Amino acid sequence: AKLKVIQGDASSKVQYVIYEYTSESVIGYTVLPDGNYKEQTVTAQIYTDGTYRNPLESDTTVITVSGILPKNASVYAYPMNTQNDDEICAYDITVFDSDGNIFNVLDGESLDVRILSDKLKNSAFDDGTHPEVYYVAENGTEERMPTEYTEDGIEFKTDHFSLYAVRAVQEVSASS
Repeated sequence: AKLKVIQGDASSKVQYVIYEYTSESVIGYTVLPDGNYKEQTVTAQIYTDGTYRNPLESDTTVITVSGILPKNASVYAYPMNTQNDDEICAYDITVFDSDGNIFNVLDGESLDVRILSDKLKNSAFDDGTHPEVYYVAENGTEERMPTEYTEDGIEFKTDHFSLYAVRAVQEVSASS
């Protein structure tokens, strides 16, 4: 494949140059998103299941996704159960573009996910635990996500969407 770049020098000369992507002159590259993307925050619509037909009205959880997303993006989520005793909540989260296609996070980018819920308020963790987010792959393997927790919820960064479980994790003391 070839890369068409805009190249400039100290004498203010600018020109287009075409390189093979394997050229020694190319130390890295990225594909810039077209005008169909913008920096934004989108609040998820939470449904009862993955058919996205019935809104889950009994759940007061608020899920937001922030970052470079397609214009007019929609975020859909629905609760899941990962059969883990420490689970506080779990949601399958998906971002769709304006045509209804599943959006994949742009290469080299990450998105911020925020989950606000009564279940995640600090007062719910008087037992020495704190909430941590786990990405749960389709095959059941789990990856602990760096998680920030606030007074009323949690935040984490991701570069993909799927099932995320929030678990109560025991605090580790400095003397342990």
